[in-house]
Amino acid sequence: MYIEADARRYITEAIEIERDLKSLEVRERAKGRILIDIEEYHQHRSRLVRQMTSINGVANAEGKGREDLTIDILLAAEGIIRRISPAQSRAVRNLAQSIRDAFTGFRELLRRFDQNIEVVDPQLKNNPDLVEALVRYENSWEKGKSYFLDGRRCAQVIHISQFLEGLCEKHPLFAEQVECRDAAIFVTIPCLLLLKLLEGDDKDICAFFLPELLDPEERCGRLLEELRTWFTKCRTFFASSFEYHNFLEKMIIGVTLAGPELELYRDERVVPVDNVLNRMKQLSIELQRNKPMEFNDFLDIVLGS
Repeated sequence: MYIEADARRYITEAIEIERDLKSLEVRERAKGRILIDIEEYHQHRSRLVRQMTSINGVANAEGKGREDLTIDILLAAEGIIRRISPAQSRAVRNLAQSIRDAFTGFRELLRRFDQNIEVVDPQLKNNPDLVEALVRYENSWEKGKSYFLDGRRCAQVIHISQFLEGLCEKHPLFAEQVECRDAAIFVTIPCLLLLKLLEGDDKDICAFFLPELLDPEERCGRLLEELRTWFTKCRTFFASSFEYHNFLEKMIIGVTLAGPELELYRDERVVPVDNVLNRMKQLSIELQRNKPMEFNDFLDIVLGS
């Protein structure tokens, strides 16, 4: 029995911290106090998160067993929930909510274990509900560490997720592609990022994923310069930048053109548009494959996966 109790010590220690935390919450709420203003509350939650990371290191056989996911991630997520409205970015709020839910779900699991510690297998990795909770925790907090603790990267995902969510409302075809995770979006979205780059509104996202874009001596840098040249030439055939942006947006997404836009596209003088789109597609491939894992994580976040 002693051996089993020792093996469960990670869980029993976490349960003790959870008891103290829950008691503090009940006591301070009864006094009408705001928990986030109480230092003892932050200390208890920090202790629980540290214990959570220790358990993750020994029990999360399905994940990486990371032990570097700190309370700062939870605090950043809660700050985003308070600060960012669904209208600003549903995707970023979803990630922030999943981070908070993972912590809440782990606490609920500890309270269930507290009712009967004997249900916990001493080999912690053999407890499916515990492993499932840890996988949810690690997956969401890992993304939070990458994007919520870095102000610049957080601003990037908010900016682009808002742009993409707006496109979903604007173009039902794009909304359907995103919802079904159609293979087309893995070319379309990088092309849309390049469009934002050409308009000076990509928040340096393209350069982060493909630094060679900034070097005119590199193939991608030269290709970007060619793209800029054709982009500028094509602009002269449109009455406004707004009209030009909408036209390219539709061409990238694959929306069927009609009326004046279709007539303009058929105009032999507007040949440069194909040169713009072809170079965009070439660069879109380079953009997503230079740092494939990081780019896929970025897409997961901005699409609210």
